[in-house]
Amino acid sequence: MSQPLQLAAADRVLVIAPHPDDESIACGGLLLAARDAGAAAHVVTLTDGDNNPWPQRWIEKRWRIDAVARARWGARRREEAQAALDLLGVATQARIFFGLPDAALTAILMRDANRLVGPLRAQIAAFAPTQVAFPGLADRHPDHSATHIAARLALLAEDRRAQQLTYCVHGDAQAPGTHVVELGEPQRAIKHAAIASHRTQMALSGKRFLAYATPHEAYAGAVVASRDEHPLRASLRTDGAVTLRVARQNLHGNDRVSILLGGAQGTARVCHFRLAPSQRAEVIDAHDDRAITTIEWRGEAAGWTAELRLPVARDPAIGFARLARAQRGLVIFDRYGWQPIERG
Repeated sequence: MSQPLQLAAADRVLVIAPHPDDESIACGGLLLAARDAGAAAHVVTLTDGDNNPWPQRWIEKRWRIDAVARARWGARRREEAQAALDLLGVATQARIFFGLPDAALTAILMRDANRLVGPLRAQIAAFAPTQVAFPGLADRHPDHSATHIAARLALLAEDRRAQQLTYCVHGDAQAPGTHVVELGEPQRAIKHAAIASHRTQMALSGKRFLAYATPHEAYAGAVVASRDEHPLRASLRTDGAVTLRVARQNLHGNDRVSILLGGAQGTARVCHFRLAPSQRAEVIDAHDDRAITTIEWRGEAAGWTAELRLPVARDPAIGFARLARAQRGLVIFDRYGWQPIERG
């Protein structure tokens, strides 16, 4: 059952947005609630949304999108975010843009997690938030799920315990909202205008994004259970072994499993390997592409199982497992994405 999210002047609200527009679509009401309560608000946007080719092709009437065109598009999207944040009452000095590569946050998380986690940790330490809003793990955009994991890792290193609020923009797999920001008609109108300020996104997705200007803005907690519709299950035993099960319902050519284990100070160890039914597969360290061990898949009636032992601490603070395609196609969104690694 959800409850209204009440803010006070002493609160400090941090919004983490993977792209320009997420701050308005998902958190416009929260930022307005902070403004109205006299609370401090801070927005960190990880990318400039520059790798956004289909709206750019449509608006600019061009097919080829080169590096110069992407940079121009990213600058335009950052300007749109500035206009939206003006409407949402976020002070100019409280807006941070990391400028990381759009559509590459998962690759960064897996290859060099600290490149993403380190700057987030620094922002959290400097701002000392009482509430942190960031995407949910089940959001189907890989930049969003990567942001979730990076935010969780960054928060591990903090002694304070900020309230963690997750939102979902892409997909409907978000856990039921535990907290709701209630918007009156004036706030809804401002949120609608803030979303519309992202003019580049209105051409192809305007109807869907503007529909987020509702009387209620829902947030779930950060810790979620494994999703029933996901074919991958992963659990961490007390002896440090990760057990994996992949159901036969796995669709769409998903053939790579990734494992991320996070330490108490926000460090991460990531590896990946092929889903090779009834065969052995090399386990590759995602940081340096070095083979570190092998994994053997065993066929069962319901799917395939395997056991993995990694040379890491036996009691990681958090862990996640991902099922995706080794070679991405034209579709950006994940069909399944990440699952939490359960304790078992």
